[in-house]
Amino acid sequence: MLCNPDGGLALAVDPAATAQRLVTVSHSLSDPMQLWDAQIVFDRNTTEPLGLALINHCSGLALRGNLDNSPVSQIPVQDVDQFAFWEFVPSNGYAVIRLAERRTQNLTADPGATAGLPVMIADWRGGLPDYSQVWLIYESA
Repeated sequence: MLCNPDGGLALAVDPAATAQRLVTVSHSLSDPMQLWDAQIVFDRNTTEPLGLALINHCSGLALRGNLDNSPVSQIPVQDVDQFAFWEFVPSNGYAVIRLAERRTQNLTADPGATAGLPVMIADWRGGLPDYSQVWLIYESA
């Protein structure tokens, strides 16, 4: 589970959306829409590792970053591309989750976010990441 630093909101599939939109929701360790697996994806032809994808428990889809201050979405695992691979970077007890392809693009939730707002990709311009760009990571059972 990925939560903002105060632990109040989590990244989840939007149950009300027809598209594969992701939003902030009040966190619950028992909600499969909020649970994500980090999985290494391998090239089908060479068996070389391509990167780390985040797969949602409920949808079975991979998290994909659309660049430059736009909402994140989901795609089928077989369709992952360079914008579906993520890095976890430690930052003061939290983790910055950023696109492996564009290391200045961080997964972001507005620090004043309320449940139901979209989760975005935001450009990080250096220095310490701000509150909106760090996440708590909970291990699920």
